[in-house]
Amino acid sequence: MKNIKYIILISLSLLVFLACEDNVLNLEDPGSPTDATFFRTEAQLEVALTGVYESLNYVRSVPFPQLLDHTTDYAYNRGNVGGTVAVTTGGVTSTEGIINGFWVSFYTGIQRANNLLTNMPKAEEASDPGRYEQIKAEALFLRAMFYSYLTELYGDVPFRTEVTSLEELEIKSRTPKAEIVASIIVDLEEAANILPPTQSANERGRASANAANALISRIALYNEDYVLAESAALKVMNSAETPSLFPDYEALFTDAGVGSSEVLLDISYINGTKTHSLSQVQGSRFGGWCQLVPSQQTVDSYETVNGLPIDEDPAYDTCKSVRKS
Repeated sequence: MKNIKYIILISLSLLVFLACEDNVLNLEDPGSPTDATFFRTEAQLEVALTGVYESLNYVRSVPFPQLLDHTTDYAYNRGNVGGTVAVTTGGVTSTEGIINGFWVSFYTGIQRANNLLTNMPKAEEASDPGRYEQIKAEALFLRAMFYSYLTELYGDVPFRTEVTSLEELEIKSRTPKAEIVASIIVDLEEAANILPPTQSANERGRASANAANALISRIALYNEDYVLAESAALKVMNSAETPSLFPDYEALFTDAGVGSSEVLLDISYINGTKTHSLSQVQGSRFGGWCQLVPSQQTVDSYETVNGLPIDEDPAYDTCKSVRKS
């Protein structure tokens, strides 16, 4: 009888042990992506690419180009949105939030792009060949854009074109700016040869050949390669779908100007889904915070309603044009 009891106890113990072992073996969520399961389909590549585009956004839902404008003479930051006041007042240090913020934001985008470019061959056979190449071209474009801002803001920076661990990032030395510039221009030229001149309305916000060549032109101009800057700009001007100025300047900054022929690349938003706070922080006190505002010299640079500079229009009233802070 005792033997039977022992056998039953041992059997029950084994069942409990095996059940525990089974739980241990299945701790990972089968619905969560891993290196072994992700980057296997075109749809997964699209998800990864969306993550790279997401890095175009910045602090407090304000896109980074607007924040950079407010570190210059173009505009003034009354509320210290994003910490730009330290830059404009000459008190910026390496520990300021805006310095670290741009660094982290751009390198996040670069790491995401590297992750996609490194792993996307896993899905090549399961993807449409044309779309596969375009996804690669868009990732190359975005990575080049992030590096272009990093080199202009910081000069020599760590340069990686593959996935980098946190440990590697901590010890990675800086690469000369000129070397990085040469590399990203090659990437942009490859992207420009793959991407369509412009994107359709349904694909608004994606990189295009015109956007790639325009970025090449800007990078070359900033680095004093004027021959390349001119040739890349001419490719945009002479493209099959040449950009043109929007006929109504005021409407350009409303919904009517969204996706106009004047736009080479924009950051897409969807009401209620993906939004930004520019209308609030740039808006007047009648509903906004009036934090990001143009400088007076920017206001004065505009022509009057008569199409003349302010110092050439006798009907211009200086008192009515002064910006109120």
